[in-house]
This record gives sequence, C-alpha cells and structure tokens, in this order.
Amino acid sequence: MTKAPAAGGEQGAARGGRFLLVLGVLVAAGFVALTFANRAFAPEMYSRSGPRDIAAAFARGENYAVFDLNINIRELRDEHLARMKETPDVMVLGASHWQEAHSWLLPTSSFYNAHVHRDYYEDMLGMVELLVRHDRLPKRLVIAIRDKLFTPIEARKDFLWLPGIPYYRAMAERLGIEAHSTWATLPVQRWRELASLPMLYDNVTRFANATVTPQATSESRFEDLDVLLPGGSIIWSSEHKRLFSAARARRVALEFAEASINDPPQIDPKGVAAITALFDFLKAKGVEVILAHPPFNPVFYDRAMQGPYATGLHRIEQLTREFAERYDWRIIGSFDARVVGCTPAMYIDAEHANPECLSKLLAAVDAPHDLPAPRSGADDRVAGLQLSSLSGHATEAGREADTPPAASGPEVDPLEAYRAVLRRYAPERVRPRGEAEQRAEDPLETYREVLQRYGGGVAPVPTAAPAQGATGPGSRRIEAIAAAASANRRCVTGECARRVETPRYPNRPIVEPPHRASARSGELNLGADASSMGTPRITRQ
Repeated sequence: MTKAPAAGGEQGAARGGRFLLVLGVLVAAGFVALTFANRAFAPEMYSRSGPRDIAAAFARGENYAVFDLNINIRELRDEHLARMKETPDVMVLGASHWQEAHSWLLPTSSFYNAHVHRDYYEDMLGMVELLVRHDRLPKRLVIAIRDKLFTPIEARKDFLWLPGIPYYRAMAERLGIEAHSTWATLPVQRWRELASLPMLYDNVTRFANATVTPQATSESRFEDLDVLLPGGSIIWSSEHKRLFSAARARRVALEFAEASINDPPQIDPKGVAAITALFDFLKAKGVEVILAHPPFNPVFYDRAMQGPYATGLHRIEQLTREFAERYDWRIIGSFDARVVGCTPAMYIDAEHANPECLSKLLAAVDAPHDLPAPRSGADDRVAGLQLSSLSGHATEAGREADTPPAASGPEVDPLEAYRAVLRRYAPERVRPRGEAEQRAEDPLETYREVLQRYGGGVAPVPTAAPAQGATGPGSRRIEAIAAAASANRRCVTGECARRVETPRYPNRPIVEPPHRASARSGELNLGADASSMGTPRITRQ
C-alpha cells in the first residue's frame, strides 16, 4: 500500500523531465532557426557568403549595392584581398572617416581604401595580418591614428571590432606579443543579434518592401541602396544624400560634441605596445608608413575642445609625433579641419567628410608629376563625377564634389576641364592660352583624352546642326562636344541606361518598418557612439 504513491511520484518526475527536455529542444531549435533566418536575410552582416559574393563582384570589376553599410567589412577585406590580382601602390588603414576616399583621389598611384568601421588598435594588427597573408603589403601605407584608436576594451561601447579578432590574434602571434584573452573578446552582442526576433522582423520587412535588393551592379547610384566600390570606398544612396543636410550635420556634430566634451580619449598601454611592435614589423619590411590624423567637422572640434576632451586629444597627437620621430615617418592631416582646408559644408556629421575634404588630406600622400596612365574599372567611373567641379562649375554651397550639376549644353567647356586637371595634377604642363594656340588646339581630342582617363569611356559624338547665327565647322564641333559631355555625364552617374528594378511582393500591403519610418522623419539613429561609424545606423540598434 505504501509503494503506490512512490511509483506515481516517480512517473510524474519522469513526465516533468521529458517535458523540460522537449521544451529545451524546442527553445534551442527556435534560436537556431532565428540564427539561420537572420543570416539568410542579412548575409552581408552575418554570413560569410555575403562578403564572399561582394568580393567576387569586385574581382569582376563590378560595384555592389547594399541596403546600408552595416556589413561585416573585416571579412569583406579578407575575401577581397584574397582575390586581388595586383598589390596597390598605396593603401589606407583606418575607420570610416575614409569611406568616401575614392581610388582616383591619388591620380598617379593605384590606391585601395582598406578602412573598416569603428577601428581600434586590434584592427591595425588584423588588417596588416591580411596584407601579409595575401602578399599585399603596399609600398606606402597610410595608417590613421584616430581619437579612439587606443581605447581600452572595458571602456568601449560598440562591438563591430569583434569579427576582426581572429586576424588580430594571428598577427599578435606573428609579432610574439600577448593577445587578449578569449573571454574578453567573445562576440556576445553578435550572438544576441543573430538570435533576435526584432532583428528578424526588421530584416524581413526590409526585403518585403524593397524595390531593388542587394546585388552586383555597374550602377554608381541608387535611390535607396548604398554602393560599395571595388576601390574600397562607398557612394551614398540618393535617400541618404537628401538626409545629409547642412542643418542636420551641424545638429549631429553639436550633439556628439556634448557627448564627448567630458569623455577624453583614453590610451591603453597594451595598445601602444601592440602598435609599436606592428610598426617595428612594417619598418623591417621596408613599408613607407604615413601616419594620418583624420579631421573633425569644425563644428564638433570647436565645441569638444572646450572641455577635458581636448587634453585627451592632445595626448593622442603627442603619441603620434613620438611614433613619427621614432620611425622617421611623416604625419599628414590634422584633427583641426582648418589646417587641412576643410569646412563644415564638407561633412555629413561630426566626423565623416566628403571626397573634396579627403582629397585635401590625401594631397600630401602623392607627389604627381604627370597625368595618370589610362585605367579601367568600375570604381574609376566615379572620377567622371568630378569633371564638373574641376572645371569650376560646382557652385552651390554645401554640395558635395561628387554630385555634378544638371547636364546641359553650351556652358560645358571640356578644354577648360582638361586644363583644370593639368593645373591640379601637372601644373608644369599648363601652357598659356594665346589666340594662335587656341585655334591650334583640338578641344574634342583633349576632351576625349580626359574622359578616357577619368570617366571610364567616351560616348559617341553626335552630329549637330550649327546654332542659330553661328557658321562654320567650329560651331558644329563645339555643339557636338557639349552633346557628348551631356551624354557622358549621364553615363557616369548611371543615368544613360534604364535601371533594372526587381519588384518584390507587389500585391502585398506595405508594412512600415522602423528604419523606413525614421528615414522619412529625417531622423537617423546614430547609436550610442557615433565615432567612426560606417553609416548612420538606420536599421539596427
């Protein structure tokens, strides 16, 4: 009589154990399903296949359009460097301050922009490891020393640097220095994102509402997709460009200054020791290193330098000078944009400058004596966007240099554009413009030459009737040149061919995801730390 209850209790315990086991299995299966789903809908960020597909497009000379720049850029650099056929003359290592530094900004050298988002000193070691691993150490290496580069791990507020830890560990072993412990560098935040249901909802609704999805492309500009270029730089979507107003840039710069003014940059001695070992390695390899200070928006700089932040920034500057003296290396740039020649109109926020400002920063890297040899490639097509500004036609205050004026006719002066290129890159070749010389020069041929070198090709020159009141072949030639200029300008900006759009779920009701709502309201979530972000973080917290 006394054994029955005991038997019943054992059966109940067994049933409870089975229930917990089944529940655990279901929960684990749910997390696994979320992980696979997030990888599938955001492969550029969470799957190795995303960076691999982008790098394959780069190897074919194509661009790659993405929803935003929240991608695993460290793995992308690994995949891309592995597919490079030649080592560029110059590379830049740094944070997203450099993201609009296009390959043609150094016209006499081949240039690769190897920036990563929110870099720390571990990234410097990791990126050099990739250069060594893939036999791509360049002749000259620009290494940016930003304000937060030496921040200790415990003081960091972001996690984008964690995917680069395997590369950092490999270089630390190569240098014979102690690396961070595994426990200190576990990518816990990344695991949380992968198993996040809100993240999955955001990714799914983004795909469901997209008219164009991420893809390899020959286009240089999309309405709502940012474009990654084979040279390592980026082109913002038209949607982003409209949001980057002067008023917004000033507001964001002041907000970031208020958040930074009492938070001076910190210097981790372990980071200094690691960078010193890295610099010893590069010096022994014969690499010419150029240290760089990326300039801040003057609006941010003027306000942030009124508090303790200034003391920390001066310590970073002093440390950079010590490195330069020890290794006999140059320093270019300045945290103060006025030293470089950049203005607030050249920034989209506190730190990220446009190509015009970055060209001033990189001017000291190259010492051009002649025009570059003709090159080909998808990235070089972007150079054609600069022809209008080189010829003096970019007039609107605050407009970025890579946005040409509307294509038009007679005001286009291709000969003057060619002369502007000479004045900028090879002044010794500029000749005075006498009347006899003007008659002797062939503006059509000089225009064709500069477009071949900087615009990625020349459109056929159409025949044109002379303008009213004009006679002779000269007038027809000038009109033909103007028409060709207009056609080439449209091709360079990707407007000469009809865009192929992929409608998705056209009959489904539109669900407004969070990132679209914030974009329409003009507000972008910059996250807890806007320093060196690859893009305003629209889609992810």
